[in-house]
Amino acid sequence: MEQPKNSLHSRSGFTGHAFTDANGQYRAKAAAGPLVVVIRATKVVGTQEEPDIPGGTPEPIVDQFLPARYSDRLKTEPGVTPVEGRVVTADFTLTSDVK
Repeated sequence: MEQPKNSLHSRSGFTGHAFTDANGQYRAKAAAGPLVVVIRATKVVGTQEEPDIPGGTPEPIVDQFLPARYSDRLKTEPGVTPVEGRVVTADFTLTSDVK
């Protein structure tokens, strides 16, 4: 399974990204102001041959397995407000929809 990729978005668009390490930690640089944090985690569920390239390398088919409340920038809540010149710590607790 791939490590989650965290994207940072202002309401006006994409502003940066970070990859989570094996310990669940990440670092990102971002402009000051409220940001939406989008967290994605994918796993490879198969491969697909490129139909336009005979003998080409199979492309992975990936599945995004986090709920939209974390992985869809239009459905997630603002997550962090960086302050210029300061380090801001933001921890995100993810919960499952499975009961």
